[in-house]
Amino acid sequence: GTGVWTVGTVNNAASATLTITATVTSSTLPNVINTATITGRDQFDPDNTNDQSSATVTPQSADLSITKVVNNATPNVGQSVIFTITLANAGPSNATGITLGDSLPAGLTFVSAIPSQGAYNSGTGVWTVGTVNNAASATLAMTATVTTTALPSVINTAMITARDQFDPDNTDDEDSATVTPQQADLSVLKSVNVSTPNVGTQVTFTIVLANAGPDGATNVSLGDVLPAGLTFVSSTVSQGAYNSGTGVWTVGNVANAGSATLTITATVTSVAVPSATNTASITLADQFDPNTANNTSSSMVTPQRADLSMAKIADNTSPNVGENVIFTVSVTNSGPDSATNVAVSDPLPAGLTFVSATPSQGAYNNGTGAWTVGNLASAGSATLTIMATVATPGAKTNIAQVRACDQFDPDSTPNNNNAGEDDQASVTLTAGEADLRVIKTVNNATPNVGQNVTFTITLSNAGPDAATNVTLNDDL
Repeated sequence: GTGVWTVGTVNNAASATLTITATVTSSTLPNVINTATITGRDQFDPDNTNDQSSATVTPQSADLSITKVVNNATPNVGQSVIFTITLANAGPSNATGITLGDSLPAGLTFVSAIPSQGAYNSGTGVWTVGTVNNAASATLAMTATVTTTALPSVINTAMITARDQFDPDNTDDEDSATVTPQQADLSVLKSVNVSTPNVGTQVTFTIVLANAGPDGATNVSLGDVLPAGLTFVSSTVSQGAYNSGTGVWTVGNVANAGSATLTITATVTSVAVPSATNTASITLADQFDPNTANNTSSSMVTPQRADLSMAKIADNTSPNVGENVIFTVSVTNSGPDSATNVAVSDPLPAGLTFVSATPSQGAYNNGTGAWTVGNLASAGSATLTIMATVATPGAKTNIAQVRACDQFDPDSTPNNNNAGEDDQASVTLTAGEADLRVIKTVNNATPNVGQNVTFTITLSNAGPDAATNVTLNDDL
């Protein structure tokens, strides 16, 4: 406490000793001088130049420093990076008992470690370095894989955790390397120029692929296979190439805030009914996408349909030759869409002579039998009445058929239009025939004057129909 050693008496030619044990602390640097001085005695000392003595302690110090670098600070997710940790000793003493801590943070998965000396435990993250001489260094190369959980960045820190020597500068005893995995927020937007086309017409799909960054996207590809009901015609790309067989658009690279465009032209076929959904999806990119909800986009094509049906009646199906009959033809659209450019064919068969025609809409050409109906709204209908004179006996079938319509007809039942067939309705009439015959006989072909004779007239009908309103003239 006072630093005083009370020695007592020391005989002539004798000596006394004191041993003091002390711990060296960093605050004693760079040197410690410990001095012992005689402070009291009874006798005169003829030589006081040797009444004091010192011992100097110079604690060992080793100025250790860490430098940490990564070979790729902006890798893609799934790639491997190599961290290189260099531990240097600036002396002046050799450093012993060195350990260093370097545990991989979330987002990095350990692959391997190569120390220039000592051993690295990937489970604890401890590198047992050992001894590093003055002016020497040791290195640790650590390989790790970047995972998606690393986003948006990963800081990997290495620090000295133990050493035997005092370090006069501990500000450089740790260092970090930051890995910021690349990410590219890709999105797809798809549209079609006509969402309700007619079967047989062409539609054009436009696919826009955009990159909202923050990094450029590389090796991007997108899948867009045309569904059943659409037949490929052509494609145009702003970059890359589109394979219509596989449906793969190899886009290539898209810069941050950049975009690329693909247009696909296809023909709508009848098998597209009732609808065809065309979907475009991003299938590949090197960079992590923080928002995959916008990586797919679809456009639906619903071809127009008009279910046309026909009906035909005659006011008299068994007329006599010379009589007029009236045919009534109806065409109805059961939808769901309007029918456009509807045309019906209804020529009169042989044995009927045209008299007149009255359409509810459009025009009828009795020379060709063409009724140009025009447009029919869904649930709409049109009628045509034709008057004709029966010119010859026998059966006659009058057939009306839909010859044209822009829309696909989904109904394949008889007498309804369907793909490749026409709506048709018919009516058969039979003009009556009655083969009348007269046979006349007399009971006496050579009578005397004044005698009576009897004539017998027989009227018979050999058909095939009954004869009505028959009259016969027989004047004597």
